[in-house]
Amino acid sequence: INDLGFLSMNLRACVVFMPLTCALWLKKRISRKFILVSIILSPLIAITGALFKFPFEPLYLGMSFSVICCIFGII
Repeated sequence: INDLGFLSMNLRACVVFMPLTCALWLKKRISRKFILVSIILSPLIAITGALFKFPFEPLYLGMSFSVICCIFGII
């Protein structure tokens, strides 16, 4: 149960933190498509990381993908 609690916090962080921050602060500079891709795929990547028991926290995997999507959206 504890692992599922941490996974739910990871999913919320991946979906909300970086895409929402970029969508609010970089309205004119970032493409909405990349925000949407980040919102959809980053939790799936975090779940995959949790299922495969990577040696690091799945939050880092999901957040890094989210950051990469947002950077590509700015470019």
